[in-house]
Amino acid sequence: MTTLDMHSDELPKTAGLKQWPELLDQVHGSMRKMQVSEGILAESGNRALPTPASEDELRRLIDQYPRGRVDQIVAKRRKWRDLRLFEARDVVYILYFDEVGALQDYELASR
Repeated sequence: MTTLDMHSDELPKTAGLKQWPELLDQVHGSMRKMQVSEGILAESGNRALPTPASEDELRRLIDQYPRGRVDQIVAKRRKWRDLRLFEARDVVYILYFDEVGALQDYELASR
């Protein structure tokens, strides 16, 4: 069974920090906000970050992570309706969802 075939209760709850980018690539477009959030937050130490209200706020946040591609992150925010941010140790996952809540893209920013 591939990750794309899994139901939300079968998705890995603790994929491990290094596995999340690979998992996100596999499930592009099929996972919903709640599934992704639950999976990331199931790992000890991970936390959701408040969603920036503006592009300026998003830029200020990403500026704290020198290895974040600020312009690309902001451009994707313009493209996709909704985003969620999660901090996992020294990495921020920026997840982009469409109007029905399906995961469409993601970016990583790290220190």
